[in-house]
Amino acid sequence: MRPEKTESRTERKSPKGSLAVHRRRIRSLDARILDLVSRRMRVAESIGQIKREEGIPLRNYEVEAEVHARLESLAGSRGEPAALASDLAGFLIRWSLEAQAPMVERAYGGNRLRAVVVGGAGGMGGWMARFLNGQGHAVDIVDPSAVASPFARVTPDGREVLEADLVVVAVPMSVCPGILAELSRVGCGGVVLEL
Repeated sequence: MRPEKTESRTERKSPKGSLAVHRRRIRSLDARILDLVSRRMRVAESIGQIKREEGIPLRNYEVEAEVHARLESLAGSRGEPAALASDLAGFLIRWSLEAQAPMVERAYGGNRLRAVVVGGAGGMGGWMARFLNGQGHAVDIVDPSAVASPFARVTPDGREVLEADLVVVAVPMSVCPGILAELSRVGCGGVVLEL
């Protein structure tokens, strides 16, 4: 009598094929999705250049509503939930605006400022640091996290904060009072803006 052959968990076949086959299909689809999103981002950047040249505002809420409606309609025709389409529309719009903002909002005509963004590696702080940099300002950040950032990190009591023209505080409300007290203690002489 031959010994019974056992299959590993990854080798077991489901009625629709093996798990490994499905995972390969997912990887292939993910690559195609990323390629399409990348292509969409390049088109969004081209739109941003046109907006800048023609003085068109960054946001157009009517167009954004059309993107939501179009994707929700497409999702419905494919039997997918409207919430999936709405989340996808929000994601695509957000990243398109991120790509366009430094181009479109580069309208500042004053002197170049020295800016420090406290919490500059976070979501809102990172956006503000990129926005200020896109306006042509010199930007440093104060952020204790290990999140990567293209901006130089400085300490809250460092020369960069003391000499900054603008300090933007973009931290959770729970730590904001402590940050503002620290800025007052070190004698920050610039404008302090709390988001």
